Amino acid sequence: MHHEACQTVPEQGDEGSIVRYLPCGEGGPGIPPGPPSHCARLEGQIVILGAPNVGKSSIISKVTKAQSTVAPYPFTNREPFPGMMETDEVRIQLIDLPPITKDHLESWQANTIRNADAALLVIDLVDDDGLTATQEVLDRLLEAKIKLSFDDDSDASPEFDWTRCLVVGTKIDQPDADFRQ
Repeated sequence: MHHEACQTVPEQGDEGSIVRYLPCGEGGPGIPPGPPSHCARLEGQIVILGAPNVGKSSIISKVTKAQSTVAPYPFTNREPFPGMMETDEVRIQLIDLPPITKDHLESWQANTIRNADAALLVIDLVDDDGLTATQEVLDRLLEAKIKLSFDDDSDASPEFDWTRCLVVGTKIDQPDADFRQ
C-alpha cells in the first residue's frame, strides 16, 4: 500500500533538520529498502568519531544491523562504515568513521563531519591515555576548522564549521571504568 506521505518530499523537520520521506518498500542512497507497508522517514546522518580503539565499531554493530569489523588493533576500519538505526518509524544513518589522530584526518573525513547533522564523540573510559587521545582528536578537528558543539552555542564563530555533538563513553563494563568516570 502506498501512502501519499511516502512521497520523497523534503520538508523542514524538528529543530531545523531536513526530513526525507522514502517511498514504501524502496530504499535510497545508503538506505536499505523497508517493508512494503512501512513508511519511514530519514531524519539525519550522525557520524561516529574518535581516537583508535575507543569502540566506534562496537557501537554501530550494537545499535544497527550492520556488522562492522571489531578488533583490538588500531585502524581496523579504514573506510566509512554506514548503518541504519530505526526507532519509531524514523531512520537515522550512523557512519563509523576511521579513527582520527594528531597525524591522521583525511579531507573526506573532515567533509563528512562538516556535512553530518550531528556527531558522537566516543571516549574509551578505561584507557589511561583516553583523555589525551580525545584532546588530540579535538585539536586535529580544529586544524581542519571544525568545532564540535556540545550545546546550543549562539556565539559560534563563523570561521569554523560547527557540528552538534554528544560525548559517549565506552567500555564502562571493564575493570577500573568506575575510577575514570
